[in-house]
Amino acid sequence: MKKLAPILSLALLYIITSCSQPVVDGQQINTKAALPASLNFKQACPFVITSMINRKQGTMSTLYGNDAARNALLGKAQPNNGEVLALVTWKQQEDPHWFGGLIPGKLVSVEWAKTQNDQNHSFVYQRFDGASLQPHNDTTGNSSRLHYISILRPSVMP
Repeated sequence: MKKLAPILSLALLYIITSCSQPVVDGQQINTKAALPASLNFKQACPFVITSMINRKQGTMSTLYGNDAARNALLGKAQPNNGEVLALVTWKQQEDPHWFGGLIPGKLVSVEWAKTQNDQNHSFVYQRFDGASLQPHNDTTGNSSRLHYISILRPSVMP
């Protein structure tokens, strides 16, 4: 019986501490990083292709794409019409649930690259800024951003 008491007390302590989940600001979901429903994003770009962090700017980005774009970037198919890539960038914020962790915060921009229906499979570039997704009208630098998005390499996933 003396050997059973420590085991029972540890089991009771485990049950008591594991039954509660921390709640920050009344919720556990990071709503700051949510994309507006008007984008219809999950249907346009359902696959994560790669992600990156820019420590100098304090941002984190994820490149999403459709099946055609994913297969072309992985080398499984030749580039064709219908490829859609979206680079979503957020400001970093501290994770309230994990000490020292950083998670996406306020939405900075969504950059779209879509192939045109032509023989060259050229891309059309659009950028939208902020949580309200205001169109970015300044076209200087569009070709360099398009080039940057198109040369990103997919992450290796099992």
